[in-house]
Amino acid sequence: MAWAGNGQLNLQGNSAGKSTALAAAFQAGLPILGCKGKLTDPNYFHHRENVYLIDTCSEETAHRAIKELINDDALRQILRENAKKTFMQKFSWDIIANLYCKGLKIDR
Repeated sequence: MAWAGNGQLNLQGNSAGKSTALAAAFQAGLPILGCKGKLTDPNYFHHRENVYLIDTCSEETAHRAIKELINDDALRQILRENAKKTFMQKFSWDIIANLYCKGLKIDR
């Protein structure tokens, strides 16, 4: 299981490489547990579909979510499958390269 904490789940990079690790977790099909935050983009992250989002980043809410994920094989499988699909549809090299070229107005 992958954990994305610090009060927000987002793909914006930082010096610790968190966005790279999050994209890798999606690619690997790991169940992802994260905290909602102001940068949590609803275009990418869907609770109980491709990630498990908790409203408040606390020990209690994280414990409840982890317990649910451990005990719910079907939910973990849904998160795994949809994490991989999300990676291929939103974060794969071809998608990122096409968006980058589009931004630079380059035909690819």
